[in-house]
Amino acid sequence: MIEFISQPWPWYVAGPAIGLSYVRNNRKCDCCRSNFSSGDLINPADKKFNKKGNLIGGIIFGCGWALTGACPGPLYALVGSGYGIMLGSIFSAMLGVVAYGILKDKLPH
Repeated sequence: MIEFISQPWPWYVAGPAIGLSYVRNNRKCDCCRSNFSSGDLINPADKKFNKKGNLIGGIIFGCGWALTGACPGPLYALVGSGYGIMLGSIFSAMLGVVAYGILKDKLPH
């Protein structure tokens, strides 16, 4: 059995690995921003920072995460592992998406 999977990585291995992945992912190059089908650069429009919206959205997201007791990403894996109660969290997340879709035109963007 591979022993290092069941044990946490020491700081002298995990720290440089995280640092190198951060440096590598923050490189600026045209290949990372190009549209693969046409070769054109993708230039997304700048958006004004919405302090109030980000704060309220972060609070709502954080409260949902705290009530669930799990990261939103592996909810499906938790259901597959036998934690059927997580179906309620998935249903609630989908209900939130539908509510946003209905209220999207009324919200300040």
